[in-house]
Amino acid sequence: MTDNCHHLLTVRIVSRLPEYHSVKNRPVRSCISIASVSSLLKLGLGSSSEGNKVEQDCYRILADATYDWESWLTSDGVVRWVNPAVQRFTGWTAAECLALTDYPLPLVHAEDRGHVAALLSAGISGATGNDVEFRVVHRLGGLLHVAASWQPVEIAGYPRGLRLSIRDISMRKSAERALRGSESLYRSIVAGAWEGIWLLDVEGRTEFVNQRMAELLGASVEQLQGACLNEFLEGSLRTELRGERSRVMLRNRRGEAINVFLSAAPRRTAEGGFGGFVLMALEEHNGGGCTAEPAAGGGAAAGRLADLSRVVAQVAHEINNPLASVRNALRLSGTVESLQLQLPLDEFRQILFNILTNAIEASQAGDEVQMSVVELPTGAIELRIRDVGHGIPDAARPRLFEPFFSTRTQRDGSDHGVRGMGLAICRNLAERLGLTIDYSTQEGVGTEFRVGIPAGRRAS
Repeated sequence: MTDNCHHLLTVRIVSRLPEYHSVKNRPVRSCISIASVSSLLKLGLGSSSEGNKVEQDCYRILADATYDWESWLTSDGVVRWVNPAVQRFTGWTAAECLALTDYPLPLVHAEDRGHVAALLSAGISGATGNDVEFRVVHRLGGLLHVAASWQPVEIAGYPRGLRLSIRDISMRKSAERALRGSESLYRSIVAGAWEGIWLLDVEGRTEFVNQRMAELLGASVEQLQGACLNEFLEGSLRTELRGERSRVMLRNRRGEAINVFLSAAPRRTAEGGFGGFVLMALEEHNGGGCTAEPAAGGGAAAGRLADLSRVVAQVAHEINNPLASVRNALRLSGTVESLQLQLPLDEFRQILFNILTNAIEASQAGDEVQMSVVELPTGAIELRIRDVGHGIPDAARPRLFEPFFSTRTQRDGSDHGVRGMGLAICRNLAERLGLTIDYSTQEGVGTEFRVGIPAGRRAS
């Protein structure tokens, strides 16, 4: 039998490597060159005293040119040298600072002076410090956040006080304030949400629930820490968890059965690995515009149309979105003609997204993932998505569609991708929509998934 392939898409995975300027394949860094002190010293040949003076002048030039605020305090706490950067920080000149008897305390915010005085005393006694934050006051009235580091100074083996380095951290403090504001906003949103919010780790255990979710599950927020998702799902419904909102029955810890509309989305760790799921639950009788979804094959669900070309474009956009949980880029070549299908758009798009995501995650940078749209002689449509990855091991195949089972983790111990839920969601959606999903695979060669769409699902 010869397939009649109408459309062929090519997905190319492009590794995201850092960009370098290079000369003959060698990375090159931008740099600022400063004449070495030793070169400058060669200019001052003559008497020993003249050479020493040149040496001192060279070191002073370098020290005065440093961007941060630098100081040298002697062992008795007297300021011996301050670089000109102090004026940018405080409005005080270096000469004015050298005249102060209790430098640098008059430049420090009154509330921080005691703390800074104690630190300087410890530093003069030989202690070191790094990244200690305090505030300085500009003589024109401004307030500046700074961080100080200090270390003892020795000359010819004898202690000679300490070197004090102070840098401006205003931008860092502004970022911290913005982050705290965002965290406060998100906490208020989560706490006041009418929907239940449920965070699961990679094993399906509870990391966080908001108050509304705790009420639905019949326990306190504290009691639900570590609780497993499957504890609240009926055995026959444990594969009902889907990416799009679906109607699910939960059984809470009071033994009550509660119908909710439940949706799931993957979440990432700070390092970019898979970190589990965030679930959103809305109790059915609370309204919110939700209605029960009819069974596949009839009613409103069958009356909604999915345009194949539109679905493919949307999936490509979602995968390329920087916020999406896919680590590689997606490029499509070729076109897809408009083909109307009697399928719910969101559910059909989720199937395609999950399978393409798995194929990309199974591939190496530079590999190709191909998707073909095939019309069979019976009038049925097949979507075929093929990768050239590692293939699926024999031992993993019986569990391939189980929730929270991942061939990737079995293979290399990593947590990249939508671990263990993508294919479970796809099979669940396909069964509800009257579609079929099967696959063929060969270890070391790759895998092809096929989504079968009956002829009756094509719009007339």
